[in-house]
Amino acid sequence: MRSAIFVFFASIATLALTGCSDPIQAIDQSVDCHDICTRYRDCYDANYNVDACRSRCENYVHGDGGHGDQANQCDMCLDPRSCTTVAFACGSQCVNIIP
Repeated sequence: MRSAIFVFFASIATLALTGCSDPIQAIDQSVDCHDICTRYRDCYDANYNVDACRSRCENYVHGDGGHGDQANQCDMCLDPRSCTTVAFACGSQCVNIIP
């Protein structure tokens, strides 16, 4: 439940930062970034800073350079995979988002 509340407030903050851009896409990207970073923590490093990762991810996908869909592609790649296969299978989709 706490995670859902966090994602909700992170989504609201993202909406405020994105101004007139598509609010649905901004929320989706925020949720994707949160999911990606949480998955990395759960699979590889229990002490991984999810908040810092999410912030880096959101800055990357919302920034200049057209990376808006990368968080979605990374999240879709990670979803069906076990922790042992994620690093090898999703490297190109998740580059610049997670280590």
